[in-house]
Amino acid sequence: MQIRRLLALISLMTLAASTATAQEPDWAAASKETLAHLQTMIRLNTVNPPGNEMQVAKFLDSTLKAAGIETHLFEPAAGRAAFVARLKGNGSKQ
Repeated sequence: MQIRRLLALISLMTLAASTATAQEPDWAAASKETLAHLQTMIRLNTVNPPGNEMQVAKFLDSTLKAAGIETHLFEPAAGRAAFVARLKGNGSKQ
């Protein structure tokens, strides 16, 4: 996964809980939390081969579920991961 995509995903994880309110996010807190999540994922051994991405997928799964985000974690092959998360909208165009 490219680092930009990873950072965007982490930022979404961090801000997901604040989307329910119309208040401006606490960007300093979001930045700190994003950095902590990124550091945790970088420390996980995901070297390919053999492709140990399941560790990161499980981390993302538990972190997003704790924030109330719907997730689905699949293991198409031993130790390999496919991960999907869905942020539900309210149908508005805003």
